[in-house]
Amino acid sequence: MIFALDIGGTSIKYGIIDFKYDILFSSSVKTKKEKMIFQVEKLILEAKKSYDFDYVAISSAGVVDSNNNKITYTNSDYRIWTGFDFNIVARNTNTKIAMINDANAAALSELVSKKHDSFVSITLGTGLGAGIVYNGEIFQGKNFLGGEIGNNLAFKNQKEKINEGLSFSRFNKKISQKFKIKSKTPSVYYLKLYKENQDFKVLFNNYASKLAYWSFVIAIILNVDHVYIGGAFSFVDDFLFDKAKDIFISMQDDSPYKINFSKASYKNNAGIIGATYFLKQKFNLA
Repeated sequence: MIFALDIGGTSIKYGIIDFKYDILFSSSVKTKKEKMIFQVEKLILEAKKSYDFDYVAISSAGVVDSNNNKITYTNSDYRIWTGFDFNIVARNTNTKIAMINDANAAALSELVSKKHDSFVSITLGTGLGAGIVYNGEIFQGKNFLGGEIGNNLAFKNQKEKINEGLSFSRFNKKISQKFKIKSKTPSVYYLKLYKENQDFKVLFNNYASKLAYWSFVIAIILNVDHVYIGGAFSFVDDFLFDKAKDIFISMQDDSPYKINFSKASYKNNAGIIGATYFLKQKFNLA
């Protein structure tokens, strides 16, 4: 068995996974920003009281040095995480740890189903993360910054980053305020709004167009055959998701490209599944 964690800014998802990627147990806790690394250590030690495992797979937000199990950079909201060394956690819990960026973990999770071997996995949440898999191998880049396209200035006359313009959390907040939705998951109301409210329809179509455009740009530059969309946007109704998909597909008209576009396979479990895949590769586990 493997203990896997997916560390995000809002919550830490964790669970016990067997070597066939079946999730035997899973749960989550709210992330304590200043004490995150101690939270992780405590979760591992608590899990060891009930389960027998030696390996811990970790997916984390931020730039992750997978060779040294360290977070080397995070955005300003979580800058305190920069420098966190999870080798200390490994020693304190007597475990072997493999660690990878959360967007890359989400990408690796798609290799479990073995449907495609060259693709981009785009995760939409607080910002935008992208994991690149080419010929079955994850691309992490020279400084583990491969796929970090969210820092590009692309919107509002090159003054707004993709992270901001395609933040689905920001979109949800905007919609909640404008249409007075009091819910932690406002997207459950989006289908009804889309069919009944022209203002919402315009806002959603604009977001879908930006998502389709940047997904297509990334896909043709990398010459992959599939784009997976994960994170919070993957939970919208299929009718709404297909608005972005239809735009993406139409961009391929009169071109040699035939790239597919779909929701991520594992949704909220992509982080722990992908981290487990990475750990099995790192330690040559069957």
